Amino acid sequence: PTGALKHDAMGFVSLEQDVCNGCGYCAESCPFGVPQMEIKNTLTGEAKSTKCHFCQDRLHNELVPACAKACPTGAISFGTREEMLSKGRERVAWLKAHGFAEARLYGETELGGLGQMYVLPQKASFFGLPESPKVPALANAWQKGVQPFGYVAVGLTVVGMAINWLAQRKHTLAMENAGAAPQQDEEA
Repeated sequence: PTGALKHDAMGFVSLEQDVCNGCGYCAESCPFGVPQMEIKNTLTGEAKSTKCHFCQDRLHNELVPACAKACPTGAISFGTREEMLSKGRERVAWLKAHGFAEARLYGETELGGLGQMYVLPQKASFFGLPESPKVPALANAWQKGVQPFGYVAVGLTVVGMAINWLAQRKHTLAMENAGAAPQQDEEA
């Protein structure tokens, strides 16, 4: 709800820690469980959301993410989506030819195509991934219905306060012009 998660110019989802209010909404809504809540204060339970920032500082300087550069087995690759699709499809074809009938490229079509893809030798659920990921209905309802209504409610409150102030001011001026002292509400 705070707008702490944003897409950057290269399409990566970044998390602005200083904007995060620790509500946990992003962690609950992500179908992949990517954002995690990190407890900042065990006494109060104060938390902030965290996630991999995909080494965006490196990418903006045309360097490979640290995990892909340091991976000793070459299991993590980095490149354009087209390069990764081609490499992933080749690997899936190899796996299927070697007895892995359920092999697939996860992320190719899920949710319109993901920024990260996985070559899976078996069902996604075996690896803790949803077979058919969906953005939770509650998240959609919040973003498309409840959250905009909240902005309207705040706007109406401000308008109501302004109308109240104008009415009170008009009443005070009328009382002053009539020669009477304006009445003050007494507080108990």
